[in-house]
Amino acid sequence: MLRTALLQKSSALLAVLMMLLLGVRMIDSVSRDRVAQRAYAVQSVQQSAAGPQVVAGPVISRWCAEESTASKVVDGKTVVERKRKQRLLRVFPTTLDWRGEIKVEPRRRSLYTVNT
Repeated sequence: MLRTALLQKSSALLAVLMMLLLGVRMIDSVSRDRVAQRAYAVQSVQQSAAGPQVVAGPVISRWCAEESTASKVVDGKTVVERKRKQRLLRVFPTTLDWRGEIKVEPRRRSLYTVNT
């Protein structure tokens, strides 16, 4: 009699645990679906916007000529070759103090709000 009571309680406990696990799995499934929907909403807003933007500081660009000479011995004579290359020289500032304001615009996709 004690054995059957213990077996009945164990099987009832096992049945309750299985039902609880089923409920947790269903909640996990809904949670994963919502996370995927949020990622899709963010991606959708990113594609409709201009995309990521980069603000660069002032740059000074100037064309420069680089000259080099090289000596070679050809048939016992010293020949001097001169080379000239055109290069674009870019100079960036070492320090830059820039202040600005960014206007954040919320956009909605289904249940989600994404700031752009």
